[in-house]
Amino acid sequence: MNKEITVIDLFKRIEKHEDIPKKIKYKDSCYMFKHTNYSIDHLYVLIGHESIGWLEHKDINLFDEVEILEDNTEDIEELKYDVVDENGRGWYKLDTIADKVTELIKAVNQIRKDLNKC
Repeated sequence: MNKEITVIDLFKRIEKHEDIPKKIKYKDSCYMFKHTNYSIDHLYVLIGHESIGWLEHKDINLFDEVEILEDNTEDIEELKYDVVDENGRGWYKLDTIADKVTELIKAVNQIRKDLNKC
């Protein structure tokens, strides 16, 4: 579950250089933090559109909620051989391969869901 904070609390974090979120969602758009930008309008830029800053919204309120998009990804472990024969060749059992394919399918489905959020 992603955390929500107010715009003013986000500014406080940025000012203090503490726990600055890398990605945020504001008014149904997703933005990425750009630490190289010193213009307040472009501290966060629209993902996929580097020239559109998040503060270019009309009627922004310091008490509006900003959703912090966390990176909840876990690395998928590489397959390890189930059996190694006398010649040093590795072999996998069919259920090991099936389990790994299922894990990859779930990861792809989650990526698709996440992409549709932003």
